[in-house]
Amino acid sequence: MADDNDRVLLGEIGAAQGLKGEVRLRSYTQDPAAIARYGVLDDEHGRAIEIESLRVTPKALIARIKGVTTREGAEALNHTKLYIARGRLPEREEEEWYHSDLIGLAVVDRGGAPIGTVVAVQNFGAGDLIEVKPATEDDWHTEYLDLTLAVRIVDDLEAALDHIAKYGSSHTDAIVTEDRTNAERFVSAVQSSTVLVNASTRFADGGELGLGAEIGISTSKLHAFGPMGARELTTRKFVVFGDGQVRN
Repeated sequence: MADDNDRVLLGEIGAAQGLKGEVRLRSYTQDPAAIARYGVLDDEHGRAIEIESLRVTPKALIARIKGVTTREGAEALNHTKLYIARGRLPEREEEEWYHSDLIGLAVVDRGGAPIGTVVAVQNFGAGDLIEVKPATEDDWHTEYLDLTLAVRIVDDLEAALDHIAKYGSSHTDAIVTEDRTNAERFVSAVQSSTVLVNASTRFADGGELGLGAEIGISTSKLHAFGPMGARELTTRKFVVFGDGQVRN
């Protein structure tokens, strides 16, 4: 099954319609009926689902799914999400985005002050509505373990360093800049196990840094146990300089 990041949600199967296996269908394509033209789609588990026919009614899209001929079979598909591989989608026009690309983006006002994060794009018939979750103090502390960003816009480098010092995990931090002075200030001030300049944070890895197989990453600074000398009071900080490298 393809990674969810490589797939786009096109629609969702709803309740059964009638006795012969038809279902109600919610489509997220710009032209709701266009969902039937994409051919075979996938559900959450990678199972192939094909819309055999589709009719548009004043109240709903009614679809027939290939291989489903009974109401019981249709009911079993209720709430099934329909995905397509991103590579099968047409190229976007300039200033055009897929809804899925908006989820997780930061929202700011005209002055740059944070408002919140996009959590959904809804359409109830009168046009697209962007649902925004207000930013809170918890957002800066949270490690989402997902493709979700908590983005804060600050006035200058010193404000950014203050933010990292207060909310950072001491794991890995990076700066993207053409200013050498700012880069050196960032490297000096940020007390994380790995600090990068103009390179992806994914390089914070034991294998990439020449340590061999990685056991884990420590964000504490003292590993000594028992008697301590000068060496036990010394910690190591990895600093990586690049010019736009990413890790494949």
